[in-house]
Order: sequence, then structure tokens, then C-alpha cells
Amino acid sequence: MRGAIAVGLSQPIHLYLGMRSDADVYGLQALRELQAQHPGLKVHVVVVTGPARGDQRLGLITDAIRADWPGSLDGWRAYLCGSPPMVEAVTQLVRARGLAPKQTHADAFYLQGT
Repeated sequence: MRGAIAVGLSQPIHLYLGMRSDADVYGLQALRELQAQHPGLKVHVVVVTGPARGDQRLGLITDAIRADWPGSLDGWRAYLCGSPPMVEAVTQLVRARGLAPKQTHADAFYLQGT
């Protein structure tokens, strides 16, 4: 996101942060600062277990994306990172919504030693 802002990209950016619980959420202040620099940046915090606090949502990240984007994602790009099952689930979801495979970039994080 910093790179997109630095080069002056003005397209909307939707960042979905999927966390286990509110206790796992971090870095929001830095993200709020980025939002001040890029008015099109929207941060969506989704926690799996409650209670959800403030503007957080309760549930799975795939459910949040599905609710927010019921139509086609053709023309968008997705940059995914996180656990392999989450990355796979979101990849399947965005492709089902019409996102071209070449527009989906993923980096799954494996636990050390696996």
C-alpha cells in the first residue's frame, strides 16, 4: 500500500485483515495514517471469534468479501497473504467472482518447520 501511495495510484484499495480475535489485531494506527494519505483506502477488520470491537466484523474473511462484493470482480486485482487455507479460500472466491488468475497474486505463510 505504501508503494501504491508513493507512486500516486488513486484507485480504491480495500484491505481485509482477517484475525482470530480482537487481541490479534495490530497495526491499525499505521493503517489509519495510510488512509489519511489515500482517501480511497478502506480497511476491513474481520475477527473470527468475538466479541468484535468498534468497526470490526465478526466471521470469516471470505464471508465479509462475499457480502461486500456480490457482483463481478473483473478488472480488480487481489494481493493475498496469510495461512494457506485462507489464501486458497479467498483465491477460489475471487476467481468465482470473475477475477482473472493473472490478477490474483498470493503468498501463503507456512508455520516454521512445516
